[in-house]
Amino acid sequence: MNQYDSVLEEAIYAFQMPAVVARVEQITGLRALEPDTMLYAGGISLMGPGHFLNPHIDNSHDRTRERYRVLNLLYYVSPQWSVDRVAT
Repeated sequence: MNQYDSVLEEAIYAFQMPAVVARVEQITGLRALEPDTMLYAGGISLMGPGHFLNPHIDNSHDRTRERYRVLNLLYYVSPQWSVDRVAT
């Protein structure tokens, strides 16, 4: 991660923060959520113009297959996006 802007690493680890996990619980109604601190099959993906992702099934478990996922969070960013460009 040290090859990229530190905000990328900060965004990844923000999902591990207790306050963020608690907010996700509040939004979803799910309880006792635990973040995947090992980031098994998680992280950053980069897609450029013309790229696409085929339909697929995300990993349903942690690295040791002792816990199973109930929720995957995706956070999309666009380099030139700004709040001023959002239609109201």
